[in-house]
Amino acid sequence: MPGFENLAYLQIQPEFDPYKYNSFATNAGDVVYRLTRSVAQRIRDRSDNNTDWVLPPTLVLKSTVDATVTNTAVVDNLLNYLKPNRHELVLFDINRFAAVRAKLLIDDPAPFTDKIMQDSTLAFSTTLVSNEHDKTTQVVSNTSPPFSNQIASSQVLGLSWPVGVISLSHVALPISPLDHLYGQRPPDNDDFVFLGQMAIQGELGLLKIPSEWMLRLRYNPFYDYLESKTLKWLENPDS
Repeated sequence: MPGFENLAYLQIQPEFDPYKYNSFATNAGDVVYRLTRSVAQRIRDRSDNNTDWVLPPTLVLKSTVDATVTNTAVVDNLLNYLKPNRHELVLFDINRFAAVRAKLLIDDPAPFTDKIMQDSTLAFSTTLVSNEHDKTTQVVSNTSPPFSNQIASSQVLGLSWPVGVISLSHVALPISPLDHLYGQRPPDNDDFVFLGQMAIQGELGLLKIPSEWMLRLRYNPFYDYLESKTLKWLENPDS
């Protein structure tokens, strides 16, 4: 019957997360797709027509590996269409200390980050948060201003990659390690549901939670930096 295809589901999963649906409806995916296409087209139209409009200074914080939002979409479909010298892209790289040992990567984001940091035509600032070098888990931030491929500032953050963590994820960015549900350690109160970092091993099919769900990081080990960066941006977005 016409119209019933919109009632189908892209995937059906057990509903164990109190803050989100694990199952995803086909209609919801279609609505979100058409909405984002519409917004992107309007941004392009206003930029192409030199319309006198100004989007507020925008701070984009993103993991270089993201199964939901692609890196090229953020740069090509958003930041490249905005007014110059007002915006910043902050990228969280993968754990280079772990990556050089694992040799199991499907796709290394290094070519993308190298291109971004070396592109002197970009009209926005770029910051890369990555290992200080591939022999340490400690991270630094390197920032290039708009229309430059030179590092203008470098900051040792005093933060390190946790053991066993190889990258951030799309869902991890805004979540503190201290979060009772998604954080690094379970709360002391056993009455709380905990869906954060768990080292669980056993046979396949034993738990309701899908195995790939367990692999995805749910908190940001660099949350303190993200919070500080965001607050400073709000205080002085044009700096």
